[in-house]
Amino acid sequence: MLQRIFLSLLLVLPVSCGRRVQSTAGSPPEELLYREGIAGFQEATQEGYGRAASAFRKASVLKPARCDYALHLAESLVFLARERRLNWEDFGREVSEAEALIRAAQQRTDCASFSSFVYRLRALTEPDGPKLIERAIQLDAKDPRNWLVQWQLSSGKAANAVAQAVALGSELAAVQYESGNAHLDLGDFIAAKEAFERALALSPRHYLSLLGMAYASSSADSNADVLPIYERVVDVAPRFLAGRLFLGDQYSAIEETEKAVAQYQSILNTTSAYFPALVSLGTTLAYSDRSDEAESPLRAAIKVVEEGSEDRPAPTACSKECAGSQAHFLLGLVLMKRGDSENAEREFRESLRRAQNFDAMFGLGTLLNQKGRTDEAAVQYQNALRFEKYLKDPRRESQLGDLYLSLAGIRLGRDQLPEAVNALDRAIEIYSRQVERLSRDAAQSELRGFARKASLERDRKNEIERRLEQARQSRKRAGRN
Repeated sequence: MLQRIFLSLLLVLPVSCGRRVQSTAGSPPEELLYREGIAGFQEATQEGYGRAASAFRKASVLKPARCDYALHLAESLVFLARERRLNWEDFGREVSEAEALIRAAQQRTDCASFSSFVYRLRALTEPDGPKLIERAIQLDAKDPRNWLVQWQLSSGKAANAVAQAVALGSELAAVQYESGNAHLDLGDFIAAKEAFERALALSPRHYLSLLGMAYASSSADSNADVLPIYERVVDVAPRFLAGRLFLGDQYSAIEETEKAVAQYQSILNTTSAYFPALVSLGTTLAYSDRSDEAESPLRAAIKVVEEGSEDRPAPTACSKECAGSQAHFLLGLVLMKRGDSENAEREFRESLRRAQNFDAMFGLGTLLNQKGRTDEAAVQYQNALRFEKYLKDPRRESQLGDLYLSLAGIRLGRDQLPEAVNALDRAIEIYSRQVERLSRDAAQSELRGFARKASLERDRKNEIERRLEQARQSRKRAGRN
């Protein structure tokens, strides 16, 4: 990743210190181990970093005076720790060893020629990372790895950094991967997909590039069949938990409930407190005919949030309160379906206490409406309308139609005819748009040979058509009054 790509033991290999090492039959064992480490590191996977660390450690034992061996070992451990953390595994040992190696290199006068490398490693392990990587670039502006780390530490804000990395190290898989991420940030999904493909040509087992390619493909074409890409992720990296999570979510989206549950359970068998899998499992079960089974994983997800640990990544892209809000809403939905309205109301309100969100407002409004508390229900529906602009995603827009239809029902019951008619007109407009879209999507899926997807889209269209007819009939009645 941070070296030029390893092609074969018969090629000349560029290395971090600027030397060129010839791969010959007479190479000493430490050099063979060095090349083995480079090959593992270039794979840019948890297993690859582990192999790299093992090889560099052996090389360091054979030649303890070699600073570059020790620094490559530290670098491999840093990236291995990152992978372990992403997988919610213990990574403290790797971090401690890497930090010790970096401190030792700083104190050795014979490591002075590796100052840029040292600063880069410090940038990856110390709080003042952005300033440290600037120093590394000042010392060696021609090393693409320095620019790559600057891009990573800037959270994608230093666009020039990734451009420099590409200009200097286009043959590095990690550079192509981050180039893909940069194109994603710009909304250029075709260019992103091409960059991820280049990364995979350099490192076929780079599962993060596979995930990027799936995201870019589905963003460029909402009807793209990305399921095989997610299946490939799990095939090349069966222990990568996020890969199984995405595959499970893909199965869930096409209502392959059993396959989805199998992926989530596989994750939880490895790490029982993996929040995303708990929520995805709970969500999949909650919206299926197995909703009673959803309570256990959702309560476990809430417990994970409450007992949060800084040693783990954030459970979702949102805050702790946001994550807890999501789990409480889903639990409320399960309890409402079960008929436990009192506890369902409590969960919806807890969700809203943690974070204002459309789902809990709509859910609570629906529950209150069912209980005859229409005034309170109307307040929740009106509050939910504040989120209308967030429901433009075609996959969620029908929920907005449902909201308008429900609100119209309350207004009709109060003889508020103009308000009811306005709400029904909005519901009809939204449902009509959804029916047209789903008709097109089903036809396109059929043409592409995606029979399962086409069937689900037709089923969804039929359900929306039923609601559309309900709205139209209500509109006729309101117009006659």
